[in-house]
Amino acid sequence: MPKQTNYPDKKEDYLLSIVITGRNDNYLGDFKYRITTCINFLARSAEMINRLSDIELVVVDWNSEVPLHEVISLSKEAQEITKFIIVPPDIASRYNKRELPFHIVIPVNAGIRRSNGSYIMCMPADVLVTSIALNNLLILLEEKIDTVFDVKKTMLNVGRKWIPWQTIEKKPGLEALDRYLQMHCSNLWYQSALPGLASGMGALILSRKLWYDSQAFIEKFDGWGWSDIELDLRINQRYPSIVLTYFGIVFYDMEQRPKERKMYKYYYNPHEVSYYFEARNPNWGLKNHTLEIKKSAYKGDGKDNLLTNIGKTDNKGKISRDIIAELTGHTVRDHVLTTAQRCNFETIEWEILCALSWYSLYRYPRTFLEFGIKRTFAAVIAASACPSVEIYVIDPCQVSDKGQPIPQPYFMSRMLHLVSFRGYARLINGDRSTGFQRLRNSSIGKLSFDLVLVRGGMVGVDTTQQLNDIIPYLAPEGMLVFTEDSVANFQHVWHYLQGRYSQFTYLKCKNRNTGMILSASLQDNDSDLLQVGDNGFQVDFGEPPKLHHKPSKLPHGQMRLFYRVCRGLRNPAKYREYSKRILKRCFRFSRQ
Repeated sequence: MPKQTNYPDKKEDYLLSIVITGRNDNYLGDFKYRITTCINFLARSAEMINRLSDIELVVVDWNSEVPLHEVISLSKEAQEITKFIIVPPDIASRYNKRELPFHIVIPVNAGIRRSNGSYIMCMPADVLVTSIALNNLLILLEEKIDTVFDVKKTMLNVGRKWIPWQTIEKKPGLEALDRYLQMHCSNLWYQSALPGLASGMGALILSRKLWYDSQAFIEKFDGWGWSDIELDLRINQRYPSIVLTYFGIVFYDMEQRPKERKMYKYYYNPHEVSYYFEARNPNWGLKNHTLEIKKSAYKGDGKDNLLTNIGKTDNKGKISRDIIAELTGHTVRDHVLTTAQRCNFETIEWEILCALSWYSLYRYPRTFLEFGIKRTFAAVIAASACPSVEIYVIDPCQVSDKGQPIPQPYFMSRMLHLVSFRGYARLINGDRSTGFQRLRNSSIGKLSFDLVLVRGGMVGVDTTQQLNDIIPYLAPEGMLVFTEDSVANFQHVWHYLQGRYSQFTYLKCKNRNTGMILSASLQDNDSDLLQVGDNGFQVDFGEPPKLHHKPSKLPHGQMRLFYRVCRGLRNPAKYREYSKRILKRCFRFSRQ
């Protein structure tokens, strides 16, 4: 008698089915933006490589009062490939344990059981799949690539990189995200799996037969973690698993805002290991329930403008008291102080650093332009608050303020590395007077700056002309910080700008040679506005604190040797090994 199998005898309509799950709620922030972007980006990628007909996207809507397919805006391509499996509250409530409204595993199993692909991939609902990764994956599944493993009999795991949450706060569109990934991906953090365990993956892929033979995930794991590892351990009893990084297949996960993650209550699964290959649940994936399958019912076009505004400002020189409170609050000053101590620099340009700190902490700039490096720390302040920012610096990088050669490019890059910068940086050296023109003529995509710093004494030509060139490229929610060494020169340029660009809001700093220019969206009917301009109002960031560190006078190489010796002395057990190394090195040098 032949061995019975759970594998259904039905037509496989697609090469790949992709399963995601969700609920119509505000899970970890704006979940509807995340899942909408995930679906539309995937469909865009499939359309770019002409593979829409080879995939289906299965969205399992678990326990929503108002179903997701009625409220999320999908593109035309996304509507073609997406179906929604509806698990209503009356069914979901039978399986939800504890007080959480969502079960982590059963929705995934329900989607797997109702998928029609030869291969089935499950992934989070806030992961971006690029056209290159999708194309490589489909070619791999078609077995058009020579591999050392059998694709049909292997668990395929996709690693993931993380998009910083500050980027997602702006709710960028699909084209902006694609541009961001192309330019920033080399600096994004890659989550490595624990050796031998498929943990922290961007997606898990099995052939349809292996999903049914193993009976998918064990459904008693209703909390976070371990369910993916447990599946990997069961599959590995009979078949290998492999991460697909070699094939250029990496996905991108959208980080959640830390504040939202702290507010959410998590339950974690016990670390139990099964003795059996099967999940020992023949009714897995809500087999005995008849679930509705729906297509998108929302009439949007998938191109909703989701950008946020800078705050409550208007074009009559008024600004919200809330923004003034942010500017002068301790959070801004603490960020400058912490970054200065971390990177070992002095806060000489205190007001400039505080202004950049405020915008970077509260408004998450996408792009930052620094015109003229003086002490190289402005970009570090912006990057430490918003690691995903694009940084553009215009400076010849040849001589210091005292006329001596200085290693500015290396120094700035090293400082950015210290603050875990995960963005794109471009240094435009050469003649300052033509620097912005050269940047403008070679820009990747439309040129626009959220945050700009211009040091008037370093622009190389007439300051007002350079500002006139730059200001048209200031983003609608952007800010320009302008400073001059001379108060008289600052006042001259400041009054010129106020006369020519009266639509902006101007804020002077206390020391009278630095100011902030806000180009913000209009806000009507707000009674809590403060009149600013030339009425004597000044932003007071306070006095710069005295830092406790003392910059080292030793060269960088000697400092590294000093720190290595200090670390070595902390471990007496290795004194003998260190002594052998020193003797070998001394003997080698003596023979030379």
